Amino acid sequence: MGHVVGRDDHPMETARAASRGQGKLRSTGARKIGLAQVCCNESVLGKMAAEHFLERGFTNFAFFAFGNAWYIDRRRDAFVQALADRGCNCHVYPRSRQRERALPHWRESQRPKLAAWLRFLPLPLALHTAGDLHAMRVLETCRSIGIAVPEQIAVLGVDNDLVLCEVATPLYPFPEVEPGATHTYGTPWPLSEDFYLCNFKTGLYLLDRYGNREVICDPGGDFLLRDSFPLRTRTKPPVVPVKTWDGKRASLPGHHQHDERL
Repeated sequence: MGHVVGRDDHPMETARAASRGQGKLRSTGARKIGLAQVCCNESVLGKMAAEHFLERGFTNFAFFAFGNAWYIDRRRDAFVQALADRGCNCHVYPRSRQRERALPHWRESQRPKLAAWLRFLPLPLALHTAGDLHAMRVLETCRSIGIAVPEQIAVLGVDNDLVLCEVATPLYPFPEVEPGATHTYGTPWPLSEDFYLCNFKTGLYLLDRYGNREVICDPGGDFLLRDSFPLRTRTKPPVVPVKTWDGKRASLPGHHQHDERL
């Protein structure tokens, strides 16, 4: 028996595909068309996010999401309620006027509004987002307006999207895709799948796959450390005895003199 998997974006197409088969339908948007639904426990996610921030001593909180979707509403409401139960208030980004869809579209025209909202919030701040894609927009905007992450705003997403999480760089823009960006990292040498040696600006750093870095040496000024690679001591190999005829004659007087008979 087969299964058809669909999303909120195209519920009717999912329903038509399911009607042609004999299997059951599993769809995140199935509640709209009377079909089975598989999803996360959004209320638990919101509560866990609130507890995560409270355990770390934060007193200022906010929730951000662009676009509209039922799971966004549940995560936001659970986060706000969990904080309220502990006597804390939460700043909520104004709800979008976009139509409801599972994957809301981000428009660059939204960035000034997000920037103004972030400037308004008290710092230091614990900010929860509806998902990792929403968190990326917050990181990009914080960088553009000079807000330090996580020193001033700690950002927590949802889903653990490995692609998004591993390319998130809240401090520096991407030279390949973002205007005005300069190459900050260079000459990487992999030590393992998780750690690299590389130059960062003028210094030599140890970098991990999540973007954490530790300075090894940074002379600053006009000096630049680059093209690093690891070295380690090893035992001096034994001297191999000379076994060639010419080698045995090397100590004889006049061995290297020109033979006039040749």
